[in-house]
Amino acid sequence: MGSRDPLVCGGAPVIQGTRVTLRTLLASLSDGDSIDDILTAGEGGA
Repeated sequence: MGSRDPLVCGGAPVIQGTRVTLRTLLASLSDGDSIDDILTAGEGGA
């Protein structure tokens, strides 16, 4: 579900197949955003 690659987001853990970092995911969830909204925003859709 997650991955690390030094060439993607400086090696920070991201949701596999996206550039959404774990830090962004957790911060957004704590702000009340839905997972779908977060992943859509990470794809440049929002």
